[in-house]
Amino acid sequence: MTSARKTVEQIREARSTLDILFKQPGTVTVIHYSCEDFRMRNDGTTPRITSIAICNLENGQSKSFSIHHAAEIKRLPICEIPNKYDELELTMLDNFFRYVGQLQNSKWIHWNMRDSNFGFEAIEHRFRVLGGSPAVIPEAQRFDLPRLLSKIYGEKYIGDPKLKSLVTRNNLTNLDFIPGEDEPAMFAGGKYVQMHQSTLRKTVVIAEIARRAWRQELKTDNKWWSAYGISVKAWIETIYEHWVFKAVGIIIALFALYQIGRAIGVI
Repeated sequence: MTSARKTVEQIREARSTLDILFKQPGTVTVIHYSCEDFRMRNDGTTPRITSIAICNLENGQSKSFSIHHAAEIKRLPICEIPNKYDELELTMLDNFFRYVGQLQNSKWIHWNMRDSNFGFEAIEHRFRVLGGSPAVIPEAQRFDLPRLLSKIYGEKYIGDPKLKSLVTRNNLTNLDFIPGEDEPAMFAGGKYVQMHQSTLRKTVVIAEIARRAWRQELKTDNKWWSAYGISVKAWIETIYEHWVFKAVGIIIALFALYQIGRAIGVI
């Protein structure tokens, strides 16, 4: 299979995945979370989690889990969170995984939550470290939106950071949106509420980006030729490689040789 045809197949596969997700949006959950900067954990320990937000793809109904909410229930002021972090984080994650257990058949859309630094595995591991037993979301039910977008629009479909750039490019509401690179300073400053609000906003943004991509309304930095040009090239290659086209080509070549033979008196 040629590279152009392979790319078209990837586009079709990614769009088919979006079709599956939006066929029953009520069974799809969008998730995002905020945490301590994992690049600063030089002692090898996993970064602490501050909040997790999820929303239903169909109705946008949101639910969140955060350490400052856990602290409020325990009547602890935010300034006391660092002294009780393990206890509060455990409570937050326990509530989260109890809720996950109720969504066993749900499909989960996420943004780069792929590994033990930042991802489902990181949340699960953090809960285990604190003594919990997480309800594991099967990998087959996880859908990384940036990977789908890269298949549809190409690797360089938008500038970095991609989530923030897509918000700007598509005129999405960025109220409470905090860029990922700014979150470490927010964490260090104890701005847990602001991080939580940003996490909630990002789930809404991710859901809307997925919806626009599914409707083929998402604006990117790619020109139309980036997608349609590949399709045209693949179409031409498909025709060229078809046995009928090759057979016709042989017939034409033989006819040309016959005409040349007659012209020079060989035939």
